[in-house]
Amino acid sequence: MTMRPLFSVRIRRSGERALAPAATPAAARGFSLVEVLAALAIFAMAFIVILSTYANILNSYEGIRRSRDADEDVKFARAALLAEPDIQKAQDGDEFDSTDDRHVRWSSTIEPSDTIADLFSVAFECEITTAGQNNSEPEKVTETFMVL
Repeated sequence: MTMRPLFSVRIRRSGERALAPAATPAAARGFSLVEVLAALAIFAMAFIVILSTYANILNSYEGIRRSRDADEDVKFARAALLAEPDIQKAQDGDEFDSTDDRHVRWSSTIEPSDTIADLFSVAFECEITTAGQNNSEPEKVTETFMVL
């Protein structure tokens, strides 16, 4: 096997020497069509994977935002329950409109404890509906806690 030089020395007519690219076979000059298509296919698959990952991240952020907003609504409803001095009104509950076209309805069941005076068991129920999603089920949150 003989090695071909990358450059060959050619003598110009004026007597000066110049470096010129050596003659190479046609296959070594560039990429074949199959190689270009294979590289393009690999690039396309990598692009699809990156794009789907980005879409999943955006969906996760949206889910976290909705969950955080719903948690804030439940906290507000729970605070309204704990601020209500009348037990009957607290059991009947209330409803209010929240941000982003959400409607919150809450109610509770309050029962006195058998063992300790002035200790109550509270079953708190909260339903959150979104105005644009009439056909979907409302998000329901149920909590049980003790109140002194």
